Amino acid sequence: MWLSIIIPIYHDDVAMKIMQKQLLAWNLDDVEVIVVDGQERRRPDYLVSDFKYQHTRANRGMQLQSGSQKALGRKLLFLHADSKFPSGSPLPLLSKTNINVGYFDLHFDAPEKFFRMMEFGTNLRSKYRKLIFGDQGLFIDRRLYEFLGGYPQIAIMEDYELSKILRRKHINVQQLNIPILTSARKYQQQGHWATFLKMQLYQIRYQMGTSVAKLQKEYYRGEK
Repeated sequence: MWLSIIIPIYHDDVAMKIMQKQLLAWNLDDVEVIVVDGQERRRPDYLVSDFKYQHTRANRGMQLQSGSQKALGRKLLFLHADSKFPSGSPLPLLSKTNINVGYFDLHFDAPEKFFRMMEFGTNLRSKYRKLIFGDQGLFIDRRLYEFLGGYPQIAIMEDYELSKILRRKHINVQQLNIPILTSARKYQQQGHWATFLKMQLYQIRYQMGTSVAKLQKEYYRGEK
């Protein structure tokens, strides 16, 4: 099997239904889809039988790592449930690329100029600082992923930590010339600049030693 697509969800059924419809329009020959649920429940009725389903504790890093440990693909593709690909399936291009680890060209599904600035800043940060976050997706060779130890099993900042590991190992992380569309809902509901500043503050506090448990509690309290 050449590819395993791993999607963590947690109260994301609406987004996952849309994601599933998108995936089913792709050519999934020699591709598996693994949905890792942070809720302790029975398999959702809407999920097609061809998709693998498992659940673990509501911990994003643990969900990602759990899915990867069950994966059979030579390559791994980690996606958020609310991700969309406006140019159609990325799989034909991914199957031909010789990139060992890459991320997508991030765009937001909202027209405001604020989001064009966010896109520019995010892609610039990824290019020069090599900090890759989950809404950009992650495409990685399985052997390399296992060599790195995979995603740290922490509930928040797991993508930041994996980016640091990649930098320490001097692994070349490249932007894939494929756009990915992510939801602007959080910014629209909680305020554009307020949400941006809150996320920056989480990163700064994490770097200064604030515990993951404390940040997780505050982050998910804000999500309710």
